[in-house]
Amino acid sequence: MSVRKTDERQGVEYPLEEMLRELMAVQDDMTWALHYIFPADPVAGAIPEEHAARLCREACLCGRGQAQEVKRRFGEAGLGEICHAEKIHVSWDLEDEAVGSVRFAEYIEPSQIRINRTCAERAERLLQELGEKQELGEVLEPGKEQELKKHRISDVLLAHEYYHCLEYRNPGLFTVAYRQKTGRAALFGPARLLALREIGAGAFAAELLGYSYHSSVYDVLLMYCVSPEKACKLYERMRGVLLG
Repeated sequence: MSVRKTDERQGVEYPLEEMLRELMAVQDDMTWALHYIFPADPVAGAIPEEHAARLCREACLCGRGQAQEVKRRFGEAGLGEICHAEKIHVSWDLEDEAVGSVRFAEYIEPSQIRINRTCAERAERLLQELGEKQELGEVLEPGKEQELKKHRISDVLLAHEYYHCLEYRNPGLFTVAYRQKTGRAALFGPARLLALREIGAGAFAAELLGYSYHSSVYDVLLMYCVSPEKACKLYERMRGVLLG
């Protein structure tokens, strides 16, 4: 655990490069899935931890398996080419519609993905600036700076939403097909676990694009471009459940 220090550039408590370093060090899908993503599901509290672990593992395998299938089908094609071949309309006009809210990307059934170009480009510029000042290279493990800068933020966002499109087109996929019986099942039927979809999408994006850290690292980076203070709070929440 690094010593807490203020990032005087932004007037916030944690330098961005330190937050990225700590979060990128947690590379295990299951750690992120079981301790960070899954507990946010409204149904999670009713599921024993052992069963939750099995669900998280299956969701990770589902996401990575779908990414391998996409790579088998399309080879070295870029995400833009893949979406074009899949007849998915990608637009870059997603903007914040309410004060205090921010959306980085969204999938709209049946075949539309919208990306917040402004946020993605801000994040790209920020990484470039940190790289030029050598602030990333000073704190990240060898090779991690290049790995982080190698992948376009827009591709990470696009890959995540593309997985949700695959779920729509393949309703038998585990992450969208699984239903959990709860105490409310008599009234509403077994519940769909939205967390499984997010776990699968994160694993899919990492496998498809080939980065070793977890996709949620990008949430802190993107949020930092909108509000450094909110990014620090998000980091604290992640660190609290991942690192204790």
